[in-house]
Amino acid sequence: ESAPVPAQMPQASALVQRFQSFLIAYNGNGALPPDSLAPQFAQQLSLDQIQKILAGLRGNVGGCQAVGRMQGSDAAGASFLLHCEKGYMPVSINIEPQAPFRITGLLIQPTFWK
Repeated sequence: ESAPVPAQMPQASALVQRFQSFLIAYNGNGALPPDSLAPQFAQQLSLDQIQKILAGLRGNVGGCQAVGRMQGSDAAGASFLLHCEKGYMPVSINIEPQAPFRITGLLIQPTFWK
């Protein structure tokens, strides 16, 4: 008999997947999938606008990789520390509490320069 899976596990897994797609887009290795933004978030920032912002950031701080993660107060959010070519950049991401777990918030904080 297998152990019961906590209810937040699919959400936690989805959060990591959404962050990974963000990081791929940030590094210029692809675009965010068209269905990755929740409707209320997409009304504020389109995928094209986000891609332009990420390209500008990449031009300033260089490529990045995730080096740390701090879980938020619930399974719908977490903060990640990115180690970039020119500094460290904290990024927080929030997703919907239910499938399809689209992004509801994205906060890219100021870079700590090396």
